[in-house]
Amino acid sequence: MVTYANLVWLKQANPNSPYDRYTAKRLVKLLGSEGSVANYAKKIADGKSLSSWDRTHIDVESTLLKHEDDLFSGWFLKDNYAKRIQPRIKKLPKHYDYQALTKEAISDAKHSSNNNQFGILNQFYNKRVKGHLKGLPGSQKHYNYLKSPEYADLEVVLDQFKKTNTNVVFMITPVNVKWEKMTGLPMSMYYQTADKIKYQLRSQGFNNIVDYSHDGGKPGFMEDTIHIGWAGWVNFDHRIAPFLEQKQPQPHYHMNKAFLSKQWQNLDPTTTNLNQFTKKHLDK
Repeated sequence: MVTYANLVWLKQANPNSPYDRYTAKRLVKLLGSEGSVANYAKKIADGKSLSSWDRTHIDVESTLLKHEDDLFSGWFLKDNYAKRIQPRIKKLPKHYDYQALTKEAISDAKHSSNNNQFGILNQFYNKRVKGHLKGLPGSQKHYNYLKSPEYADLEVVLDQFKKTNTNVVFMITPVNVKWEKMTGLPMSMYYQTADKIKYQLRSQGFNNIVDYSHDGGKPGFMEDTIHIGWAGWVNFDHRIAPFLEQKQPQPHYHMNKAFLSKQWQNLDPTTTNLNQFTKKHLDK
């Protein structure tokens, strides 16, 4: 599938960058080997520059797609900020009582999740869960997130943040405790996954992390199976308020292409393995 974003990226892709070569390989894998995008991406993945003809063709395709995006986006996009948000800003309190807000959020959660045993939003339960209850017990007991190419995908995103010098807050979301007990999701594996992500972030200077991986059993914290809700959003607002309201020091990121490697993608993040990875790739 040809998209405007793909074409814009391909035109600026650097075949000498391990990050861009990795991204190009993923494009080919995800989109298939047929079509113009795949052909351009294959060149970048092989370390070859796009020809002047390639770039001209990309310009033509991207111009057509941009006009199409502009046409259809005009039908759906409205100035919601000016009409819906700005008029309500003055009604917001200057100082928040987070204890009172948490209490109110928990109360709202009880009323909005009173038709199911998981404490999740009634509408979500009715549409996504209710009809599948018989198949839930033990359905996730073999899930494993420790090995995945998405760790390298994350690295590509981090590299973009580094290029734009963007200061970022990362949230590691919890799993609904009642859900994971029903489905058998191995939580020791999930906590290791969170540790692997935090290691990748902190090793490269991304230190603003809100880790909720152990908070999936708190009252009113979860809106569904894996997303925070009522009390969770109150807590998150409280946690990031200083980041938004106070001037933050300029981030200093130091990227390491080892996080693109198959070794990292497939690494079981035990203490021993992480120490070995650090010694081999980071302590230089």
